Amino acid sequence: SNGIITFDPLEITDNPYAPQVVLEDFRVFNKSVSVNGSDSILSRHISETTELRLEHDYNIFSIEYAALNMSASDKNQYAYRLIGFDNKWNYVGNTRSSTYTNLDPGNYTFEVKASNNDGVWSENPARLTIVVLPPWWASPLAYAGYIIVVILLLYFFRRLTLMRAHFINDLRLERLRLESAERLNKAKLQFFTNISHEFRTPLTLIMGPVQNLIDSSGIDGGIKNKLQAINHNVQRLHKLVNQLLDFRKAESGSMKITAMENNLVDFVKDIKKSFDPLADQMAADFTIRSSHEEIMVWFDHDQLEKVIFNLLSNSFKKIQRNGVVSIKLSRSIDHVELLVFDNGCGIKKQHLETIFEPFFSYEEGQHSTGTGIGLSLSKSLVELHKGQLAVESIEGQFARFTVTLPLGNTHFKPSEIVPLAFKPQAAPATPLAIGPAEIVDTPDQTLTDIPTILVVEDNFEVSAYVKSILAGDYNIEKAFDGSEGMKKAMELVPDLIICDIMMPVMDGIALCTELKRNQVTCHIPVIMLTARTSDTHKIEGLETGAEDYITKPFNSKVLALKVRNLLEVRQRLYETFADVKTLHLEPKNVAITSRDEKFIQQVLESVEENMTNTGYSVDDLCKGVGMSKATLFRKLKGLTGQSANEFIRTIRLKRAAQLLAKSDFSVSEIAYMVGFNDPKYFRNCFKKLFGQTPSEYAEKAH
Repeated sequence: SNGIITFDPLEITDNPYAPQVVLEDFRVFNKSVSVNGSDSILSRHISETTELRLEHDYNIFSIEYAALNMSASDKNQYAYRLIGFDNKWNYVGNTRSSTYTNLDPGNYTFEVKASNNDGVWSENPARLTIVVLPPWWASPLAYAGYIIVVILLLYFFRRLTLMRAHFINDLRLERLRLESAERLNKAKLQFFTNISHEFRTPLTLIMGPVQNLIDSSGIDGGIKNKLQAINHNVQRLHKLVNQLLDFRKAESGSMKITAMENNLVDFVKDIKKSFDPLADQMAADFTIRSSHEEIMVWFDHDQLEKVIFNLLSNSFKKIQRNGVVSIKLSRSIDHVELLVFDNGCGIKKQHLETIFEPFFSYEEGQHSTGTGIGLSLSKSLVELHKGQLAVESIEGQFARFTVTLPLGNTHFKPSEIVPLAFKPQAAPATPLAIGPAEIVDTPDQTLTDIPTILVVEDNFEVSAYVKSILAGDYNIEKAFDGSEGMKKAMELVPDLIICDIMMPVMDGIALCTELKRNQVTCHIPVIMLTARTSDTHKIEGLETGAEDYITKPFNSKVLALKVRNLLEVRQRLYETFADVKTLHLEPKNVAITSRDEKFIQQVLESVEENMTNTGYSVDDLCKGVGMSKATLFRKLKGLTGQSANEFIRTIRLKRAAQLLAKSDFSVSEIAYMVGFNDPKYFRNCFKKLFGQTPSEYAEKAH
């Protein structure tokens, strides 16, 4: 029953059949992919699939495979490769799966082969084409889009660059056009301003003589009325010229204000008085009302006066006979309102928004509204006060202008405020008599005692007019340009110089600078005469050392008073120097310029060094200070009111007074010590100067 199995080892042969390999499963993220699943990767089983398309985010997948060899299957061997990633075969023994991670987008071919239990490898491996799709942003369509976008960006960048270049060119052209227009406008305004300045010279030549004729006696009443009419219209023309110049300053931003606290009610009442005669002439109802008797406001007197004058002038132009013009003042907590009302023709509605624009003008019937700068200037002046100017009007019924000013002074800059302690002094009602300063006659004096005034003016008519004003009381010399004026000043050493600023060869600024720089002429007072009203020109003139500044057109009385006052100041200087009580004569005691101090110091040193020299004369003093006799005489006369001989004698006598008071020398000894060789002459001179004899002086001093 027990069988015996036998075999012949030689009859045992190897398995010659290479196994076929099939793909069994495809796993993504270690999860099998089902056929027709939601991921739509496999449409049929993996063993029947020849190509597999994977999205870029399926970056971890595994492939399982098996060899169809059932004989000793555990001895089957496998090898695989992924062409496009690793072209070499990977022999993995009996491992039946392969895993890949993070494959780049592209086409790959997976191949796997197997050997049977006897090591016979299959020649036809199983194949699976795997296509890893790129992400949408790396797809060809995306790159095409990128290219299109880049092209569009380049196009738009180019277009933007061209637009920007055109815009910049347009801006540059517009700026050049505006600059050209501004330059042209400035040139016109400058020409306009210069012409306005030129008006001042003929106005001066008209106003002065007319005023002199009106003031003179013996003029027929009818002629005087005509002269007053001429004077009225000249004053009106003068006012218009000033308004034009004020407008120019306001436009250029150089208009300055000087605010001071005043009662606005009294201020407006004073202005109203100027229009009362016109109101009477027109039989107009001209009234003023105020909510308070006193409204204290900080404002610039001159500038606000121009505003109110302008508004009232416009109102009287608009009304008919028997019309109404009224002024109303009211104060609130933080501001004050000034209303100017008239029941005239009013202002058209379309003009209300443009009426304050510069040079705005329109025709009402046959009458022009004016130059077109009055309201613009008024608005600028009110805004300089940090206030507002507004208008209300109904055509054919009324017009009402409202000036609103803030109370207090915190809205002004410190430089725009005048301290409360400052009150301008009113000019004298009637001019005082103008006469020459008294000059002591001396033996060496060769010139007249009447003060000499040098008029340096290139306009012959103005020069003649100035001479006609001053000729009765002063010796007038004339020069017609700055260079000639400097030469005459050196020759004559006048008591005062009146010079114009705008002159050929050497202008007034250069002349004044040269006068104050030269030792011979630095003591001479200078009055600058010009048509320019700008503060800049005034400051420039005064900085050169000029004592005063007069603008054209000027009042003849004003010029005469200024000349007299300057000469009186110089006369007081003479008196201070000649004071017999001033024994210690030092330059610091003389209120004059540093060059004059240096000159006086030189004269004093020369006299001091030769105090005992009885033969010391004016010629010796001239050598000591390096001046001619005539120049020294005029210089000393201009500074001290004394001739050279008087000056030397005064210094000797004052030194004698010092010695009499502080020493025990006899009168005769002191006379010789101070350069007098005749004691009797010394006593006479001493008594004349001090009012007592040397002996009486010494006794009183001791």
